[in-house]
Amino acid sequence: MKKNLLIWGAILLLSVGGCLGYYHFATADTALMLCGTDGEMEWLRQEFKLTEDQFQKIKALHAAYRPKCDRMCEKIAEARPQLDSLITTNQTMTPEVASAFQAYASLEEECQLAMLGHIYEVSAVMTEENGRRYVQMMKAHILQPHTDSRAGMQMNPSH
Repeated sequence: MKKNLLIWGAILLLSVGGCLGYYHFATADTALMLCGTDGEMEWLRQEFKLTEDQFQKIKALHAAYRPKCDRMCEKIAEARPQLDSLITTNQTMTPEVASAFQAYASLEEECQLAMLGHIYEVSAVMTEENGRRYVQMMKAHILQPHTDSRAGMQMNPSH
């Protein structure tokens, strides 16, 4: 009986070890790539099989877009508490609530339009097929409500 338990224990241990080992080796390259300083950019390079020239152009586009994106996110983050406070303290629609809501919605729209423009710029650097695929992949970030676009646009999948 003890022998059977030892055998089954060894089989279980080897099975779990084998699965963990396989997972580690199967995902090591991707994990290493994403943990790097330009992880999302490396993901983009590999996912869309970018040439060095394409990769450098897209890196430049991302670098130019990042400050604009950060500024928009800051504006949205500043407008959100004001809108939240007005909604919480008022029991009916007031001109102040409507104005704050319109200002917030305008910031959201500005952000989404800028993001879509950036996505189109990036896709234009890629091959036609990859550009279409990139737009399709990134479309979900445009159509979702704003949370934090900086997180949503990380190429994991990114900006």
